[in-house]
Amino acid sequence: HLLLLLIATSSVFTRKMWIWFLNASIVTSLISVGQAFSQIAEKGFEYRIDTTLGNPIYLAVYMLFNAFISILLLTQIQASALKKFVKDFRAWIYLIAFFLQSIILFQTGTRGAMLGLLGGLFLSAILIVIFAKGQPALRKTFGSVILIVLIFVGSLFVFKDSDWVKGTQSFRRITTISVSEGSAQARLWN
Repeated sequence: HLLLLLIATSSVFTRKMWIWFLNASIVTSLISVGQAFSQIAEKGFEYRIDTTLGNPIYLAVYMLFNAFISILLLTQIQASALKKFVKDFRAWIYLIAFFLQSIILFQTGTRGAMLGLLGGLFLSAILIVIFAKGQPALRKTFGSVILIVLIFVGSLFVFKDSDWVKGTQSFRRITTISVSEGSAQARLWN
């Protein structure tokens, strides 16, 4: 269905229409972020949030798509210098949206989406560092992303028995991933 939607929209949408469409998606996701934070305020951080979608996995995948849309639009801002990037309000909106969407994604406790976000960031950052040869500021920024992801994931597994990892349900769920679990085995076979 997504492939057919892409084919249909790409044959009709102009670049400007795509930007409007993707921005509308981010704004809609931020409404869900607001609902998610109200659910967190009501039920606490140990609860797997699902907002009005009724399923944490649905919310996680929705946030995952929109987090990468935020990063895509952030990288599309053509800034010749870092000062211009810092002054561009759109860059800040996309960056804040990405962080809020990522927080909600982690709060869903959906391990596959969390790993998808971290793996996708890592792979995207590597590709940008390799192929963005004419943009040194972008390469440095995404080189930092690689380092941050490695440090974050490494810290989770090094300190998996500490209180700060065990006390956070999303971190605890990541560190308890096992390929010998029933659902993990089925996914590996598939």
